[in-house]
Amino acid sequence: MRWVVYCLGVSGLFWSAVLAQEGPRAPVPDASWNSIFNGKNLNGWSVQPGDEGLWSVSGGELAGNNPTRNFNYFGGVRTDRQYGDMALSFELFLESGGIAVRKWRFFTVHFTENEVPLNQWVRIVFIHDGKFVLAWVDNKFMDLTQQAFEPGVKNLTLMLNKESRARIRNIRVKVVGEKKSEKSERPEKPEKAQKPSESRSAVDFEKELQRVSQHGQPQTPSKDFSGWKGNGDYSRVETSEGVVIRLGLSGGEKASLLQTGEDGWTDGTYVVQFRGLAPGETLVLLFNMDMAKRKATELQIKGDARLDPDNWTSVLVELKGDEVVAHFMGQVVRIRRQTTRGPMGFLALPGTDVELRKIYVRHSR
Repeated sequence: MRWVVYCLGVSGLFWSAVLAQEGPRAPVPDASWNSIFNGKNLNGWSVQPGDEGLWSVSGGELAGNNPTRNFNYFGGVRTDRQYGDMALSFELFLESGGIAVRKWRFFTVHFTENEVPLNQWVRIVFIHDGKFVLAWVDNKFMDLTQQAFEPGVKNLTLMLNKESRARIRNIRVKVVGEKKSEKSERPEKPEKAQKPSESRSAVDFEKELQRVSQHGQPQTPSKDFSGWKGNGDYSRVETSEGVVIRLGLSGGEKASLLQTGEDGWTDGTYVVQFRGLAPGETLVLLFNMDMAKRKATELQIKGDARLDPDNWTSVLVELKGDEVVAHFMGQVVRIRRQTTRGPMGFLALPGTDVELRKIYVRHSR
């Protein structure tokens, strides 16, 4: 089992207790594992749009019922939090069909009646460690060495196969060294195209954020997104810190777009916070959208090692004359303005899954 030894070399000390034996053993959850399902409701979880009727909570269990016969249809419920290297444990009672554990673009592992006995509780243990995924069903190791996996930070999704019924309980997670290696590799100097010498100081940046937030016009969607326009996957959720917009919920193959504002918006200052942008994903901020000409001034933000997907990142954008100046992570990016009048928008490119909040505009008409 040479690949297991290599996996241990990549992982470090945590997995040594798991893989030090002659063959891989399933780790046993202890007090260091965190429960991510309270057995009462879906706090901390989100059901994908259109799948609301497929999942319910009763008797301390997460119950899923997907009666569709469409082979390509999967009903998903996902964690609000994103995870990097981690271990997952849950108990599964599969009545029919199957379920899948997924991190979009990084891995999908199916548990069907071929791997799981029907109509009895079994314990699933699942590890995502870099490019390796290990899984056990009641301590029976599943050989996944022929499948391709990638490292990455993303929400965990539990998906129901077609014509499937399942119950799940005792969902627990242990996070391992999340983001440490990426933070240690954070570049000390920005790229040449970005001009840090022209950036606002941290104090000025925070003052400007506060000024726009206090005196600008908030862009907070109502429950029915009245006054907003959109295509693709998006939703609104109320949290203790205010309203959060989720864009690109399915992380699928189509882009998702939201538009807000007025046709008369011209020069102004824009503020938005985002999180959840993982490496390989792209969020596009659109300004002065000209719907007739299908043009806009675009600012692309790409996920990389400098971004922590678990934390909110603020962007402040100033539009004046023929220039756009964006202040972001202590740097400044200048782009030429392509349009001069119109609303603003947010575009999640295919495969991108991001959250937005605290959107303010201080504009001139």
